[in-house]
Amino acid sequence: FPVTIPDAKPDYPGIEAIKDQTFDLIIAEHLIEHIEVGYFIDVVSQKLSELVKDSGKLLITIPNTSCYGSIFSHYDHKNFSPPSDIACILSARNFNLIDCCLWSKQSHMIRQRNFTEMEKMLEKFMNENYGLQTDRYITMVFDKNGKV
Repeated sequence: FPVTIPDAKPDYPGIEAIKDQTFDLIIAEHLIEHIEVGYFIDVVSQKLSELVKDSGKLLITIPNTSCYGSIFSHYDHKNFSPPSDIACILSARNFNLIDCCLWSKQSHMIRQRNFTEMEKMLEKFMNENYGLQTDRYITMVFDKNGKV
């Protein structure tokens, strides 16, 4: 059920508006796939490098498009870069990939109506026969290497 918090609002209208601040940790959960690749490369990656302290961390979670490609081709998704590309882009901005993990939500938390018939069949087969869920998400943890 949706929860509305009357006074809740973002601290900043966008990443470009953050000035003269740095952070120990920035979490970009399910954000990167909504940003055009060129804008991520040219603007967002540079701004993240400026915002994360040299001793800080950056945590990024993206859909695992190699798992179920079609359910992640959401109308608002603009960036289907694999984790290796994201890691390369961020390494050019002074980040080191220190961990990467695959994970999934429990099946009751996923909107099954978005699945194709093949995805529904595969999900059912994996769960019934092996008790497994495919890994739908990838979380990458970066630290800032301190070189500028």
